[in-house]
Amino acid sequence: MNIRGGTLAILASTAFVAAPTIARAAARPIDLAWSAPEECPSRDQFVEALVRDPSESTGAPLRFSIAITKKGRSFSLALSGASAAQRTFEGSTCEEVLDAASLVLALQLEGEDATPAAPKEPEAPVAPTTPTATPPPRNESPWEWFARAAMSLDVGTFGTPSVGVEGAIGTDVGRLRMEAAFGAFLPNRETAALHTLTGHALYGRARVSWRAAGEKVTLRPFATFDYTYAWAESDGGSFARSTSASWLSVGAGAMGEWRLSRGFSVIGSLEGVVPLARPDLGLPDLSLSMRAESAAFRALLGVQVHFL
Repeated sequence: MNIRGGTLAILASTAFVAAPTIARAAARPIDLAWSAPEECPSRDQFVEALVRDPSESTGAPLRFSIAITKKGRSFSLALSGASAAQRTFEGSTCEEVLDAASLVLALQLEGEDATPAAPKEPEAPVAPTTPTATPPPRNESPWEWFARAAMSLDVGTFGTPSVGVEGAIGTDVGRLRMEAAFGAFLPNRETAALHTLTGHALYGRARVSWRAAGEKVTLRPFATFDYTYAWAESDGGSFARSTSASWLSVGAGAMGEWRLSRGFSVIGSLEGVVPLARPDLGLPDLSLSMRAESAAFRALLGVQVHFL
C-alpha cells in the first residue's frame, strides 16, 4: 500500500532526532514480526524509516514484534521484544501509534548499542512533581450515530413528478448501516374539466445499506421497506370530495457519501421503488384519477451530521 512521504519522514525524524546516538545501533539487522490493517504503512516502510542504511546492517538481529489493531475510529499498537516488556500505545491514527513505537525503539537501541557516554557529574535532586490526572479513555464504541436532512424527487407515486423532504436517523456498525426515515411530498395536482384533484403523501421507511467501497467517498448499495399514506381532495364547491389510501413498497438503490470532515458529509442517492398495492385515489364521478405507477423512482440530495 502506498503512503505519503510525509508520514515516513515523521517516523524517521521522531526516532533519530529524539535519539541522536542511534545511528550505529539502528544499523543492526531487524527481525520484525508485523501485523497491521491495510491503511497503515507497510512493514518495509517502517523498517526503512527506522534503519538508516539496511545494506550496512551488522551484528546480531534485533528481534521484536508489532501488532496494530483498529478499534472503532482509533488504533492500538502492541510492541513486544526488543529487550523490553510488552507496551501498548493508543492513538487516533495509525501514524500516531507508529510514531510512539519508533521513539521507544530508538531509546532502547541507544541504551543497548550506543557508545557509552562519559560519566556525568552528580546532579542536584529534583523536587517531586504533582502527578497529572489521567485523561479519560477514548470512546471505543463501534456504533456511530448520524442524522440526515434531504430533498427528494419522486417520479411514479403520483401521476406527475413530486418534490418532497426527508429526514433520517441511524447508526453505522462497521460497514453496515441501519436507519429509519420519514418524508412527505409537496401537494401534487391533477386537473380535469373544472375540477382539480390535489394529492398529499407521507411515508416512513426502513433502510439497510452496506459500505461497498471507499473511506472518504463511499458507495453504499441499499434496500428499503416503505409504508405510504396518501390522500386526495378535490375542489369544485358542492362537488368537493376526498379519498385516502395506504400501501407498502419495497425498493433498492445506491447511495454515495462524501465525508467532508469527521462529523459532516454530503449524500446523494437513486433508487427504484415497487408498490405492493396500487390503490386509486381518483374520484370517478368527477373523471379524476390519481394512482401510483407500477414502479417509481426516487432521488435524494442532502447533508448528514455524525455523532462520534
